[in-house]
Amino acid sequence: MANYVATKLSRLIKERAYRSGDLNSLQNETDELSAQLKKKRGTIRQQAKAIAKLDEQIEKLSAIDPNDIRAIRATPRRLTPPQGTSRRELIDFLKKQDGPVRMDAIVNHTVKHFDMPMAPPDERLRTFQRVGRPLNVFKPKGAVKRLPSCPETGQGIWM
Repeated sequence: MANYVATKLSRLIKERAYRSGDLNSLQNETDELSAQLKKKRGTIRQQAKAIAKLDEQIEKLSAIDPNDIRAIRATPRRLTPPQGTSRRELIDFLKKQDGPVRMDAIVNHTVKHFDMPMAPPDERLRTFQRVGRPLNVFKPKGAVKRLPSCPETGQGIWM
């Protein structure tokens, strides 16, 4: 015989189960964040000690006040291939093709070869620009030729 629970009670039990799951995940997240905070505080202490040593050395060598030295925030570069590699690959890809190649095929090849981002729209636009700019640079030099755009999509066709 089935044990039926009233609809109102069923909703309350379901709500309590979801809240309990949220509480567990929040507790796990706060534990992880506490560990990260502890690690960051250790890094701050190490940086402060290193700065103090550098300040002592600067004071020994000159009359410059170390507090007057402006802080510089290190900004990491985007993960990009070494200079010239993408252009070489682009030319090699076009040479290997038998005939005209659509822009999306060129971009897809470049994305796969260099593991470039295509997920968010702004990254997709940046990737299309990183492929299109070299093509437009090579065009006046005669290395590539742009054919009339595909009428259905308006995409460029390169040869």
